[in-house]
Amino acid sequence: MSSTAETTITQAAIEGQAQPERTRYEHSDSPLADLLERPALAVPAVNIFDFSTPDNAMKAADMLAKSDFVPKDYRGKPGNILVAVSMGAEVGLKPLQALQNIAVINGRPGLWGDALPALIRVHPEFEYMDEWEENETAYCVIKRRNQPAQTRTFSAEDAKRAGLAGGNVHKSYPARMRQMRARGFCSRDVFPDALKGLGVAEEIASIPREDYSDVDSGGATSRTEAIKQKLRKVDEPELTESEKAGVHSYLADIKAAKTREDLDGLGQALKDESEAVQNAVRSAYANKLERVKSDEGK
Repeated sequence: MSSTAETTITQAAIEGQAQPERTRYEHSDSPLADLLERPALAVPAVNIFDFSTPDNAMKAADMLAKSDFVPKDYRGKPGNILVAVSMGAEVGLKPLQALQNIAVINGRPGLWGDALPALIRVHPEFEYMDEWEENETAYCVIKRRNQPAQTRTFSAEDAKRAGLAGGNVHKSYPARMRQMRARGFCSRDVFPDALKGLGVAEEIASIPREDYSDVDSGGATSRTEAIKQKLRKVDEPELTESEKAGVHSYLADIKAAKTREDLDGLGQALKDESEAVQNAVRSAYANKLERVKSDEGK
């Protein structure tokens, strides 16, 4: 086999039958890896974007925020640019690389899936990475030195279970979406030290906004609680029109409540409501109670 970084492996020649086409990335033979490791070309240095000091970093961020060459989510937001550049530095990305490869989605930063191979392939313990699609299932295999190879998959059935099958990305690029999911799972599991806890932008983008915040209650809720609510809704019957009206009324009263006594009265009234109504306002009630207790303790 040649030592090129990206090699198409066809097992048919070995096993005598047609096999899914696989793409292999190998350590340090990678052109992308070479670019990350290699010093810049010998051209006159123009150090326009200097992030070495706080003052220079702020000036550079202001300049970039006014540019059309940065992603639109960073335009007019020098603070976000500074944070993205700092996060990029943690994983080895230069400032402009960070802005192109780190996305802020629903307030959470994530790496675009295309950046994952470039980052893990320069890790000193990286050996190889294989990717292929078979029977509507994406496979990703990553080998770390002195450890067994790890395989992660993501299928069309997985997409349906996750509620992704009806999304625009899945409809337009189903194979690509599955590939990014399998790649993200495998990369994070095998090389968490290379990614420093950053999520994968394609995954973050698919999480509904309500999983990040409790809009109805007017306050923040934990992502864990949001997921619990979503799981509870799977087995809950749909609210009737009268129950929906009751929920809206209770949410308004919870939002207006000022004291623990106000909430106690609402709690007593809720005992007479259906379980569906109680579940629909449970999180808002608990969040408001916590805030009232905190205010009373000040």
